[in-house]
Amino acid sequence: MMNGVLLDCDYIIALSIHTETAHARAKALHNILAQTPRFTLRIVSYELATVLSRKYSHQTALELLDIIKKETALLDIDAFEHDIWSEFNSHSKKSTSFFDCANLVAAKHYGFKIASFDAFYPKALLAA
Repeated sequence: MMNGVLLDCDYIIALSIHTETAHARAKALHNILAQTPRFTLRIVSYELATVLSRKYSHQTALELLDIIKKETALLDIDAFEHDIWSEFNSHSKKSTSFFDCANLVAAKHYGFKIASFDAFYPKALLAA
């Protein structure tokens, strides 16, 4: 068992919304991670609120955020925010996500894997 896993926005949405194309993959990963401590960066919860409110509804965002707050530990980025900015600044591709950079740095900082389907993350850091 790994010592923890960071939940990325795409994974949370795929797991929670049955119509998402990655829903079955997210459920399978959820089963694998059942005994693993789960964490979410507080800043990723802000991203989640925005994406859910825009794509589905404000009520969906509120309901899912309530579940996230109960089922995961929220982590702040203050201790390594400078490293996140350095990571973000090291990329030049259009649409580089600050949130993905935050997860990447946090995963390395804490020794966590990342639950995500995003190709941005190195395979060695992915949780399955």
